[in-house]
Amino acid sequence: MKRKRVRLNVKFSGDKICCAKSPEICGKCKELNKCELLDMYYYPYDDIKECMRHDSYKRERGALKQRK
Repeated sequence: MKRKRVRLNVKFSGDKICCAKSPEICGKCKELNKCELLDMYYYPYDDIKECMRHDSYKRERGALKQRK
């Protein structure tokens, strides 16, 4: 699966993130000059695929059912 890119304005407080918003939403912020513009990448549905690989699911007539 292809990864997706998101551009975010990120504000740090020490080594922790205290704010992360898209630049369109963050346009009226008073502390915009304290933010860093970062590109974040993620794989959509990656956790769902991992969950569905679990052996607690089985297929019945084309539908996924959870085993009890």
